[in-house]
Amino acid sequence: MRGRTLLAFQMPGARPVPVGQVAVTLDAWIEKKALITRYRYALQSFPPPIAISLVTYGLPNGQHLILDGNHRAVAAFLTGKEALVTALVICGPCDPHALPDLVHWSHKTQSAALPA
Repeated sequence: MRGRTLLAFQMPGARPVPVGQVAVTLDAWIEKKALITRYRYALQSFPPPIAISLVTYGLPNGQHLILDGNHRAVAAFLTGKEALVTALVICGPCDPHALPDLVHWSHKTQSAALPA
């Protein structure tokens, strides 16, 4: 996202967008807003903690790239309720040939792997 313009992961200037940022810029996500809003209303009816499950790819910096469950994660964040997140974490190489989205992290691991 550059300013208020959404970019595909492979576009120049594209960068990963954290769940919290999607939540505060929800109006910019025109195609996704309705689904996220439906999930949010459904999750609001449950007492905390809200339980959601995600499939993620483990990143070298200890963070996770959400592969499945983005909409649920944003919706849970928007409820403001405590959430219990169960994540199935896929561990593998930080190689954009394996998963194109990893292009945003692969340069970090390559430079970190260089000898001192």
